[in-house]
Amino acid sequence: MAILMAQSGYCVTGIDSSEKMLREAEQAAQINEMSIHFECGNAQQLDFASNTFEVVVSRNLTWNLPNVTAAYTEWLRVLKPGGILLNFDSNYGSVNFAAEAEKKENVHHKLDKKILWECENLKKDLSISQKNRPQWDLQCLQRVGFVDCSYCADIRPMVHCSQDMQYDTLPLFALCGYKPVYCNM
Repeated sequence: MAILMAQSGYCVTGIDSSEKMLREAEQAAQINEMSIHFECGNAQQLDFASNTFEVVVSRNLTWNLPNVTAAYTEWLRVLKPGGILLNFDSNYGSVNFAAEAEKKENVHHKLDKKILWECENLKKDLSISQKNRPQWDLQCLQRVGFVDCSYCADIRPMVHCSQDMQYDTLPLFALCGYKPVYCNM
């Protein structure tokens, strides 16, 4: 997502809690000749001043956060008044990754089953896995202070254009909300 945003002309700061993922992102940015600032950080406690960013974009993150409400609150804080949040995610709580990986057409079928079961057990402990998404997210955004919130329930036809992506049968939603123009956060 960071590369796509940079290619679209944005000045991009990419955040991840994994140093290894950041190194891979930096390499991808170099290969694509994109200037992107990457930082190790926690999406639920960002190390940025309030009213810093015009846009916050998240892809496949909220489904594995311990406190999604804290993340949405934090993202509202760092957005400038009138800024927009774009969150692309799925209701992964409803899927058993280990069981799905048994299918040959599944992207995870070659992964170590022990790791997949570990992932499955971790996911069960996350409260977001029990929520009806994206409806829950929409209500949460409104509760924490976002306005003009909306979502598209399934954007797969728009983004899964290659055959390699046809394995993913779970809807991928797009969610957006705006920080009010007159907001003291």
